[in-house]
Amino acid sequence: MGVNRFRLDGLCALVTGGSKGLGKAMALHCAQAVVPGMAKRRFGRIINVGSILASVAHLGLAGYTASKHGLLGLTRTMALEWAASGITANCLCPGFFATAMTRPVVDDPAGYQSVIDRTPLRRWGQPDDLDGPIVFLASPASGFVTGTALYVDGGWTAQ
Repeated sequence: MGVNRFRLDGLCALVTGGSKGLGKAMALHCAQAVVPGMAKRRFGRIINVGSILASVAHLGLAGYTASKHGLLGLTRTMALEWAASGITANCLCPGFFATAMTRPVVDDPAGYQSVIDRTPLRRWGQPDDLDGPIVFLASPASGFVTGTALYVDGGWTAQ
């Protein structure tokens, strides 16, 4: 289904990326679809969902890492290009959460424990750990925050 079939001219667009080069294209097309309505209102929030791999690398995940680096770069460009219209663009970058993609690690006791051991807060992320950061980025409270990444990773990228 094409982007044009959705009515996406709200105040906020939350776009999750993919790992096969689709993430950046989806983020760009969705943002382009909602920006006219946001610009008309002089308020908008673009929140792209990246990963900790937007700033670090992981052995064997070159394509995924490149995709997330690219999504963060795209987010920063969106922030610069649309700031004058009252639109912010930021990238939410989660760490390790139990998802379909991480299922092999979750199902492997040694892999699961390895993530805990390497995460300063000593646990995996829970879905509700993302609630506050998303609400913040979508709200007027983040009005002076644009072009940045917000890492929700238990301290992984601080190492």
